[in-house]
Amino acid sequence: MSTAQFVQEGASIDYTPAADVADGQVVVQGDLVGVANRAIPAGAPGSLAVEGVFDFPKATDVAYSFGTILFWDPTAGIVTLTGGSNKQAGKVVRAAATTDPTVRVRLASQAKPGTLLYANTAASAAIANTAAETPFDKSATIPADSLKAGDVLRIRALVFVTSTSGSPAFTIRLKAGSTAIAVDTFIAGAIAPIMPIYVDATVVFRAVGVGGQYVAIGTMTSWPDGFFTAATALDRQGEKFFRYGSCFVNAVCEFLIIRNRKICVIACCCEAFDRSR
Repeated sequence: MSTAQFVQEGASIDYTPAADVADGQVVVQGDLVGVANRAIPAGAPGSLAVEGVFDFPKATDVAYSFGTILFWDPTAGIVTLTGGSNKQAGKVVRAAATTDPTVRVRLASQAKPGTLLYANTAASAAIANTAAETPFDKSATIPADSLKAGDVLRIRALVFVTSTSGSPAFTIRLKAGSTAIAVDTFIAGAIAPIMPIYVDATVVFRAVGVGGQYVAIGTMTSWPDGFFTAATALDRQGEKFFRYGSCFVNAVCEFLIIRNRKICVIACCCEAFDRSR
């Protein structure tokens, strides 16, 4: 059986340049953006940091807010919002004003699959009494040219119907710009008040750019069996243990442990636990 051998943690990687590299020089290898820890003479072994926080040079006619994804432009020697052939450097971790010569960025080279791009921290404003298509006031923006073929987005949302008076029909659309990824129509009279419409979509990008293409699969349904919602305060200090109750024997469920503000998920069989709790 083929196996992989652990080498190092990965905050830095070995690098032997063909030409002299200056201390702090940004080096791009394929899709990997790294920063030289120190000057490296041509042909000599050295290292590149691929994790960490660095002050990158920027243009002095643009401001960047916290969390903005930036790309390294090797021609201009600055970070920019423009992707394309430029590789992702990371995310802004300290806002930079227009006049600032640098912006503080956390390197994204070691970003893992499943990175959270957006989560709203409050419900959108309610929409009522309209026959016109009206967008909710919550949306996420993906920077131009930041996607590549093979990227996958997982999108999940809840739409709550708080009144069914008159049993009106209503249509929900999940859209990327003006393009509808998913569309479904529901009859409010068939849904009890304050019950949600659950949206879960997986979008795979096959091509990007002007002729970009995607395929998507998912569900848009009202109150599926076994579904639950919750919204309450939670003390994040100390240890909390969450688990599902009333599990069937031999069913597999997930248990979520929050410990020291780190989250991990483990799967285990319910029959190994007291199902009465």
